[in-house]
Amino acid sequence: MTSLPFNVNETPYEMFIDISYSHVIKNTTIHCITKDVLLDCLKSINSIENANLFDYYLFGKLNTSCPFPTWDVDLALVNSTTDNTILLNIMKNIKEMGLAKNINFDLKYLTDINIIANGYNNPDASYNIVEKCIAYDVSANEYVLFDHTKTNKINDKRMEIFTDFVYYTPLLVKKKGENVLTNESIQFINNSILPSSTLMGSGKFESRRLRHGKEEKTTNMVCETHMFKTLLFFC
Repeated sequence: MTSLPFNVNETPYEMFIDISYSHVIKNTTIHCITKDVLLDCLKSINSIENANLFDYYLFGKLNTSCPFPTWDVDLALVNSTTDNTILLNIMKNIKEMGLAKNINFDLKYLTDINIIANGYNNPDASYNIVEKCIAYDVSANEYVLFDHTKTNKINDKRMEIFTDFVYYTPLLVKKKGENVLTNESIQFINNSILPSSTLMGSGKFESRRLRHGKEEKTTNMVCETHMFKTLLFFC
């Protein structure tokens, strides 16, 4: 879930920071992304078994000229090869860790981050993304992986309106085999216009809830060798 570009000089943070929505998993309340909670979650990835097998990149709205407000974190796990069982376990744990802190991680697995980087560098060109995503099967009460291919273009109709909105090259958050976040990612998040969670609950504006999140969409699909109904997409 994303939103329109935000000018911190014209609009107080409190107009957005207390807007939330209920995630389909356990009706978890999803808060607007704040820099301190985001950094805490990213650092916690190290505690997950086999997490060091991947590079981790921030992309999407958080890694743009206007990262606030947004209600999800686009995070890519990147390696040239992967084991689906290991990948699913890592994604599941990141998802659950985020929900425990009221953050929604939108997780993708890619073999090469340059697929996205090249798209950002060539905003008028369409490109195909082949990825693995995590979804939640409500009927079975479990997470599943599915393969997904989509065609994307940066300069879509939204960008015709918001001409000052710029997607940055995907930001390396944590390198494969390392246990610390990159200095570049820490500096980027700390220096961004993302607010601190201490601004939440100021009382200046009445708290509001979004009626629907993208996770509420349902569909039928084949995921590997199984047919799942009512899959909820974290996109």
